[in-house]
Amino acid sequence: MQVNGNRTIDEDLADHGGLRTSLLAYQNILKLKGSELKLPGFENYTSEQLFFLSFANGFCMETTEAGKITLVQDVHTPLNFRLIGTVTNSEEFSRIWNCRNGTKMNPNEQRCSLW
Repeated sequence: MQVNGNRTIDEDLADHGGLRTSLLAYQNILKLKGSELKLPGFENYTSEQLFFLSFANGFCMETTEAGKITLVQDVHTPLNFRLIGTVTNSEEFSRIWNCRNGTKMNPNEQRCSLW
């Protein structure tokens, strides 16, 4: 199955813009109020890393084969690809997670940003 990128481009760009805008707003809150308390087991993550973990958690879902066929016809990219596509297009993600240049999570390709 393949996703029709022409059908999903509007939502893909909205995902990227929403993530970037949300991160900037969160960073502003951190500047004003300082870092947040950490849950046990998450003390070694920065607040910004936790932001991205929370973002990724929203895309955790298992889909049946029949569901995948339906999703491929939707205006939204299937969830696992929405997540990977959004964060690999994010320079902030690569910086915050210290992803090596040229890796899957920090490709040497031109990234797209509208805002």
